[in-house]
Amino acid sequence: MTFDLGDLVALGALGVSVWAIWKTDRFNRRQIEFERTAERLNQLLIDKEASENIAQRQADLGVAFYKIGRSDRRLKVFNKGKAAARNVTLEELSEDRLLMDSEIRRKFPAPALEPHAVIELIAAVHLSSPSRTHVRLTWDDDYGTGHAKEFHPTL
Repeated sequence: MTFDLGDLVALGALGVSVWAIWKTDRFNRRQIEFERTAERLNQLLIDKEASENIAQRQADLGVAFYKIGRSDRRLKVFNKGKAAARNVTLEELSEDRLLMDSEIRRKFPAPALEPHAVIELIAAVHLSSPSRTHVRLTWDDDYGTGHAKEFHPTL
């Protein structure tokens, strides 16, 4: 068996073809991986946009006690969300009450609580009063109705 110049050229062409197929396959695999990564990134971006859209339509209410002067305590109801809360109600669930019923009836239900707005309630603190209370806030916002959160603020 003898090899002439044509056989060597054909063998060289075969080698180049195998090398080209290998490089093309490697490139295609990298391209597929790139497409998968792009799909994952696009899905993450879509999820982020959806959650930001929801956050733009949600109110996030909270409560905290704070002290004014030497002995005056107040409960602050605040909205740290990005949307206004409507029809806000507060209900004190503790048997040992720290809040004045007249204050709650006078200020709630609040028709609206804008973002970063505050409603203050006077706390009736005395020597035998508990150090914590249990309250429930309910409200409506652009995301839905009947949202509720329970808190245990401490003096």
